Amino acid sequence: MTGRVIIEAAINGGTPKARNASVPRTPGEVAADALRCFEAGAAIVHNHTDDPVIGGNGRHDAQPYLEAWRPVLAQRPDALLYPTMAGGGPHTNAEERYQHIVRLAGDNVLRIGLVDPGSTNVGAGVYENDPAYVRYTMDRCRELRLGPSLSIFEPGFLRAVLAYHRAGALPQGALVKLYFGGPTSPFGLPASEASLNAYLEMLESSAAMCSRAASRDWR
Repeated sequence: MTGRVIIEAAINGGTPKARNASVPRTPGEVAADALRCFEAGAAIVHNHTDDPVIGGNGRHDAQPYLEAWRPVLAQRPDALLYPTMAGGGPHTNAEERYQHIVRLAGDNVLRIGLVDPGSTNVGAGVYENDPAYVRYTMDRCRELRLGPSLSIFEPGFLRAVLAYHRAGALPQGALVKLYFGGPTSPFGLPASEASLNAYLEMLESSAAMCSRAASRDWR
């Protein structure tokens, strides 16, 4: 491998202490673990708090992120950190689900936004992100000048992102990340070379279409 590699450390997710006593859960633990990750060469750190993604009230508190990230940024002003968000449903709305992102950006601790461009079944629950919500998060990333982290759980997620790209509506600094399912993660494509090639074909086809469109516009 000759090119540069971007390493993102996702340091806790929804893992409880009961499953892994070493998982960082408190703001102090998250800060210490994030600093170790950056020292080891990570470019991005992603963490959850104790607010659930699925099954909660549809909102996340910004304060635990602030408490964890401010000590990190005091030592590493160039650190890239970003949170998660709550799942959708009739109990919440786009503004509530994204309010912590807006606050974190306003407090100057956030340069990466978060867009999950579709819905999928995750275990026994549904991670719901309808098209109106996807549009809202894309708009907020553009407005707040956040490079969106685009989580691709299913092929349809990537189709949505490519549609934004072709329309010239994808916020600058977007990072597309491909997720693969497994025996304990029953979503998306399996972790195989064939699955990766399927995604790469989608990306290459879109790049070719965009290149031809730019060429026609130039003429």
